[in-house]
Amino acid sequence: MKTKTTPSPVSTSTPAVISGFTLGLDLGDRQHHVCVLDAAGNIVREASLPNTRPALAGLLAEFPRATVALEAGTHSPWISRHLTGLGATARNLVGMSLVSFV
Repeated sequence: MKTKTTPSPVSTSTPAVISGFTLGLDLGDRQHHVCVLDAAGNIVREASLPNTRPALAGLLAEFPRATVALEAGTHSPWISRHLTGLGATARNLVGMSLVSFV
């Protein structure tokens, strides 16, 4: 008999985080939305930023070496490469894989 499993709540431990910050990026054609979590899982910022390399670089300047979770989509390949080049750990995620990320 199969048992139904439910996703576990968001973990407050973040083993993949080097800098202590995890950034979640919801990518858009013209702008992105970001949610920044500290090492304890507390939201420290929610904001929008334009879809430009300088805006992404500015975000990483504030949160260097952060782990960045971004949705898989049209912009994710170049953004992932750009963020990695800036020192972040970028993870491209498909919507339902978020449960396993945290």
